[in-house]
Amino acid sequence: MKYKLIKTRGYARSGIMYINNYKIKTPAFMPVGTYGVIKTLTTEEIKKLGTQILLSNTFHIWLHPGNKIIKLHGDLHKYMNWNNPILTDSGGFQIFSLKTLNKIKEEGIYFKNPNNGNKIFLSPEKSINIQYFLNSDIAMVLDECVSYLTSWNYIKHSVSMSLRWAKRSLKQFIKIK
Repeated sequence: MKYKLIKTRGYARSGIMYINNYKIKTPAFMPVGTYGVIKTLTTEEIKKLGTQILLSNTFHIWLHPGNKIIKLHGDLHKYMNWNNPILTDSGGFQIFSLKTLNKIKEEGIYFKNPNNGNKIFLSPEKSINIQYFLNSDIAMVLDECVSYLTSWNYIKHSVSMSLRWAKRSLKQFIKIK
């Protein structure tokens, strides 16, 4: 990835981000296709709006439609009929949003599948593996998203663990690339 700063004004800035063979003007709006689909809009409509990059959710795609369906299409780009960059988040927000269904440990997160109640496990390595399989252009590392009401001591613990997870994510990415 490379970034070229074009203009600044106060704290604001605009530029161009180069990722693989793509060029993204910043700042950029990223429509969210949680399950690999942008609701209510076709790919053609999204392109006409000038959208340069999409955001999709690793955790939710992993559960539904699932890797088998994505593989039938080739990768997430083909599944979404999108030939521009895709950023995939790690599943970290689901730690926060599904907090009543999960248990956070150093090795990763144990979830109760919100769709069927089955037990599932997401580690930093598994998140990277899924994003690599999806052919994500920008893959995010697994982190713990905490509430603003969280104690300072737990926030310090969470940041430390998230940094260890980031190192494990990088190690896994280097291993599979």
